[in-house]
Amino acid sequence: GETYRFTLNSSGDPALGDPLLRVLDSAGEELAVDDDGGGNLNSYLEFTAPSTGNYFLEARGFGDEATGGYT
Repeated sequence: GETYRFTLNSSGDPALGDPLLRVLDSAGEELAVDDDGGGNLNSYLEFTAPSTGNYFLEARGFGDEATGGYT
């Protein structure tokens, strides 16, 4: 039941083109995703864990925008 908040912002030169955040469970199933919720093309994701366990946060670019700096 714990809630987590994550932000992913493009930063640097070159910057990540279109940040994307995903939360996955231990089987690799997507539980939550955000593409542009952080303003502009940045990501903001709020996730409430349904139970105790291992969860994974994937930070990447959307589509072909897969490389570049971020914070």
